[in-house]
Amino acid sequence: MPTYEYPYIDLFFAVGNYKEKVRAYIDTGFEGYIVLPDDYIDRIGEPAFLANWEVADGKDSD
Repeated sequence: MPTYEYPYIDLFFAVGNYKEKVRAYIDTGFEGYIVLPDDYIDRIGEPAFLANWEVADGKDSD
């Protein structure tokens, strides 16, 4: 899919009854999950699980 706005795409996601189209950064290490800012908790509810992950510079996420 050629795009001049790489590495971003329009992404549609749904969680329960909540649906939204967002501008998303393409992560080449994608493992099947999406990462959303904390303020989405008010819109979609508490997450099913939390996980720490390592970012490109080797630091762990909070």
